[in-house]
Amino acid sequence: MNEDSSLVADLVAFSVIGINVTTQHLSHVAAGEASDDLELIAEESLAVTSVTTERVLSFVLREAPSRAAVLAAVGQTPFRYYDYILGNQVLEMRDESSDIDLDSTSSVFNRVGRKVAFYGSHFPEAAFPGASITREKMVLWMGRISSPGLHEHPEKRLERLGLANILQRHLRLVQGYTLQRLEAEVES
Repeated sequence: MNEDSSLVADLVAFSVIGINVTTQHLSHVAAGEASDDLELIAEESLAVTSVTTERVLSFVLREAPSRAAVLAAVGQTPFRYYDYILGNQVLEMRDESSDIDLDSTSSVFNRVGRKVAFYGSHFPEAAFPGASITREKMVLWMGRISSPGLHEHPEKRLERLGLANILQRHLRLVQGYTLQRLEAEVES
């Protein structure tokens, strides 16, 4: 493996681990506070975390030759997550001699694609999503995962639970790790 492909693999692995851990953390904290629809919370959390991670990498890697490869791989995270989930369901159904509904799998990918596009339109490309924009756009996320009729405004619930801070910490961690790896590449 050459140095560039090693860097790509390392940044993608680190970012995807971070996306999954942050998605789980956001989903866990938000569950029961916003909605009982855990799948909705998980999908929205995965979409916003994937998009913002991709934006950080796009910003930090703006001059790096590995930029396109890293962004392409990280951008597929929500879809590969569902490939994994659906593959697991296929194996379970084989064991139970059941059939999987292939029409529902394409609707899942379409739904996730719309969520990724929604968040993609709210976070500027090749710009680091700083604390204020993250907090501002996370209010949209909180609104999307919240059951109708909750008395507390999404902005207050977001602040009380510290959810924007969870995402912002992840984004700073990805930024720091990526900068560290780029510096190590230059020095070698």
